[in-house]
Amino acid sequence: MNTILSIGVLLLGALVAERLVARIKVPGVTAYILLGVLLGPSLFNMLGSELIDVSDVLSNIVLGFIAFHIGGNFSGENFRKIGSSVLVLSLIETSITFLLVMGAIFLVTAEPLYMAAVYGAIAAATAPTATMMIVMQYNARGAFTDLLLGIVSMDDAWGVIIFSFALFFAVGADAGTGGNGFFTLLSHVGLELLTALLIGTLAAFIVRFFGKYVQRRGDALTFILGTLLFCTGTALYFDVSALMANIVFGAVIINLEPSSFRFFDHLKKIDWPLYIMFYVLVGANLKLELLSSLGLVAIVYVLFRIAGKVLGAYVGARACAADRSVRQYMGLALMPQAGVALGLALLAKSRFPEMGEMLFVTITATTILYEMVGPFATRYALVKSGDIEAQR
Repeated sequence: MNTILSIGVLLLGALVAERLVARIKVPGVTAYILLGVLLGPSLFNMLGSELIDVSDVLSNIVLGFIAFHIGGNFSGENFRKIGSSVLVLSLIETSITFLLVMGAIFLVTAEPLYMAAVYGAIAAATAPTATMMIVMQYNARGAFTDLLLGIVSMDDAWGVIIFSFALFFAVGADAGTGGNGFFTLLSHVGLELLTALLIGTLAAFIVRFFGKYVQRRGDALTFILGTLLFCTGTALYFDVSALMANIVFGAVIINLEPSSFRFFDHLKKIDWPLYIMFYVLVGANLKLELLSSLGLVAIVYVLFRIAGKVLGAYVGARACAADRSVRQYMGLALMPQAGVALGLALLAKSRFPEMGEMLFVTITATTILYEMVGPFATRYALVKSGDIEAQR
């Protein structure tokens, strides 16, 4: 099957799969992943090797989109709107989840510390889309719901930032950069981080100074898409974090130019088909024969991510003097995990071909589990908080 035909089958099949699984209340992301497994090399092999081979390229583009939109959340106006309690609670919750998962995987399994750090960083991410779907489905309303939506809007931002730092250290440690001591590794990480910051800032200033000359919608879309790919590609060329560069890009431009929100809106009109392709290719990259190797690492990851979210939300709620319902149930509401975690896992796989393969399989398999179970945990938390009625 040629590549163009494969893309057509992929997109049409994704729509059909989404409609079919919606009848049994399975999230769309899970449907896309399962479709990828079905069409991929492990089963019917209908996508073709050429399309599978571009998975890394597509994942970098999609993660660039996600990171840019995450950066757009770091506006002064948005911080004033969501309030300091959301920022503090989400930061504490993601940090504790990261530390708990990293520590558990390092101490309980045979994984090296730098890979344990990557696992921990991925564990911090949640699934805003799945959470929003539950809120809309049950028409949840109340202070708990408002706080939940604010937290999930920031969780992926903190998760991606933590992952970027973890990946900096992991790549340095894996390459032996740390052989001459901690400060050598730290200086290497600092140089990479500075380069990513400069690339993102440069992209933002390109939009700042030339965006005013681009008014037509088609031209504006071409301009922002080209700048985003320029930012991502430049970061990859210099072998630094494209995630961090694009977060900086989004954050700087949203604060420099108040009218720049139009560029974010333009990207939202074309990004969903790319996300669908990305999710399906994640499933296609999953090697089913490795699922039998899932063992202690997967168990530790699942259990300690749950513990991290529950404990982190409790500690964060106590620090913010939040209501009792927030302390008790917010952690459960943060169980879903989807797109960002999968993207980070695919990125880690490409950076660490040997160890990353098992990490990718673990995160993909547990993401499907979280996507199946997570929405029920979120609904339970909303019921116990009183924001939706138990019988609905």
